[in-house]
Amino acid sequence: MTGEILAGIVLLALGFHTFFLKKTIKLGAYTNLFFHQLIGTLTLLVVGLFTLSFKMPNNLAVASLLVMSLVGVAGLYLFYQAVARGSVSVVFLAIFAFVLISTPVSWVLFGVSHKIINYLAVPLILVGLLLSLIRDIGGFRPKLFSKHLVSHSEPGALLALAAGALAGIYRLGFYFTVRSAGVHRTLVYTSLIILLFVLFPLLSRPFKRLVTMPDKNSWRWLGLSMASLVIALISLYFTFAHLLIDKAFKIIVVAPLLTLLLAGIFLKERFKIHQYIGILLALAGYVMILI
Repeated sequence: MTGEILAGIVLLALGFHTFFLKKTIKLGAYTNLFFHQLIGTLTLLVVGLFTLSFKMPNNLAVASLLVMSLVGVAGLYLFYQAVARGSVSVVFLAIFAFVLISTPVSWVLFGVSHKIINYLAVPLILVGLLLSLIRDIGGFRPKLFSKHLVSHSEPGALLALAAGALAGIYRLGFYFTVRSAGVHRTLVYTSLIILLFVLFPLLSRPFKRLVTMPDKNSWRWLGLSMASLVIALISLYFTFAHLLIDKAFKIIVVAPLLTLLLAGIFLKERFKIHQYIGILLALAGYVMILI
C-alpha cells in the first residue's frame, strides 16, 4: 500500500509540475532545462547519499547510462520546446506515448509477461492519440496522412511525440541498466550525466546568453515548478523501493488527466469534443498496456 500511495503522490506532483511549467516556459527551453535538471539532480544526489552505497557500474552499464542520458537530455529539450509551442494538456499526454514503444519491446527483449488486454491497449492508444492531437478532424485526409498530420495537429504535438519516442528508448535502457546497477543507482547516475550534458553548452557560450534569469513573478512560478518536481522525484525514488517499475507507472500514467483539469481551469485550455474523447482513450490505453 505504501508504494501505491507514493506513486499517487508522484502522479499529483507531476500533474502540478507540468501545469506550473507552462507559466515558466517563457524563460526559454534551455533555461527551464537548466534549472529543473539542476534541482532534480541535487535532490536525487542528496537522497542517494543517505540511502545508497555508490559503486562503479560495469562497462556495459556505463555505456548504457551514457546512451540513456544522451537520449534523455534530447527528449527533455524537445519536451520543453513542445510546452512552449502548444497546449500543455496535449503535450503531456503525448509524452506518455513512450509506453507504446518501450512496453511491447520489453515483452520481446526482457521477457516481461503480457496479456491480451495489453495487446488491445495498442490500437486504443493509437486512436486516442490521433483524435487528441488533431485539431480539425473534419479536414483530415487519411490518404495524405503525413502532410495533414503536420498541418492539422495541435502546436507542439509532434515535438511531444518525438520526445515521447526518446523517452521510450530511455525506458528500455533503464530496464537494461537496472539489472546490473539497480533502480536507484540508475536514477541517480542518469540524472547526473544528463546534468553534465546540459552544462556542456556553457563551456563555449556565456551563462547570461544561454540562461534567462527570472524576474520576481517568474521566480514564483519556477519555484513552484521545481518544488513539485522535487516532490515527484523523492516520491518516485521511494516508490521503486516498494513497487516494480511497471506497477508504479500504471498509476503515474494518469498524471496528464490532472494537468488537463488544471490547464482547463486556470489556463483556459479548450479542445474539441473528439479531442477530449481521444485523451480519455489514450489514458485508458496507457493504463491497460501496463496492467
